[in-house]
Amino acid sequence: MRVRPWWLAAPVLLVSLACETVIACHVCKQTPCVITPAPPPAFECVTEMVPFTVMKTKTRVDLVPAYTKTVMKTKLETVYDEQTRNVCKPVFDTIFETRCVTVCRPVCETTMECQPFRVCRPVTTTRQVTEYCLRPFTELVTVPVKTKCSRCGHTEGGCTCQTVARTCYKRVPLVREVTETHMVTEVQAQLVPVVHWRMVAEQRIEKVPVTICRMVNEVVRIRVPRLVVNCEPTTLIYKRAVLTCEEIPVTVYRPVVKMIPVVQPSPQIMPSSQGKETASGLTGPSGLVASSGKEAAEKGTPP
Repeated sequence: MRVRPWWLAAPVLLVSLACETVIACHVCKQTPCVITPAPPPAFECVTEMVPFTVMKTKTRVDLVPAYTKTVMKTKLETVYDEQTRNVCKPVFDTIFETRCVTVCRPVCETTMECQPFRVCRPVTTTRQVTEYCLRPFTELVTVPVKTKCSRCGHTEGGCTCQTVARTCYKRVPLVREVTETHMVTEVQAQLVPVVHWRMVAEQRIEKVPVTICRMVNEVVRIRVPRLVVNCEPTTLIYKRAVLTCEEIPVTVYRPVVKMIPVVQPSPQIMPSSQGKETASGLTGPSGLVASSGKEAAEKGTPP
């Protein structure tokens, strides 16, 4: 397999480019060019619905009379004939008959009866109650002391007795009256009215309505329907279909894409190396105006 040294052609190309003479700008006569190129115009795509008129074919089908034909059409009619008939009609009569009716009449009687009832009344009684209470009294007692009196029973002596007063309590009966109230039940009698109801039979004469039915002959007239067939001439119109085509104008809308230039901000003035102010779209040092390719195409001159 043979390998081609394609990388050997790169140095030869670089040497040939370096040997060529650098051409200066034909406007500012400097290398490199100091004129700032004008920015390309910006456009915006806008879709608009543009109306236009087209002719549309409309088809219409009309029914045109071709010929006529007379035929007999059957028509049914109902005719009523009057007839006389004898009928029996029921007639209801109401009469009143006298009847003897036994009825029961309630009778109310009131009697006074003795009714016992109990009554509780308070009764107050007084009774004597004997109570015992302690009453104090004073008595003299002999108390042994350290004196030799031989009255305490000690024959040997060695102690002395002395009389002192002491207070004692004894039970004394005391009688007092106590009042007590208690309820006593008594049975008393009173007269109470008592109502008694009883039924009393009575004879009463009443008039009772009685309905009697009887048949009465009557002559009535009735209408009997009868079907009659009649034939009437009828004209039939036969039509044929006629196709008609006509063109009518119709307005439709179609989308159209337009390129609308976008407004650019004001250009900035940049100083050049020759001391003149140059801006995009302004006059350069040689008096020329930088314009876009589209404007040159509109004017018919090359950019």
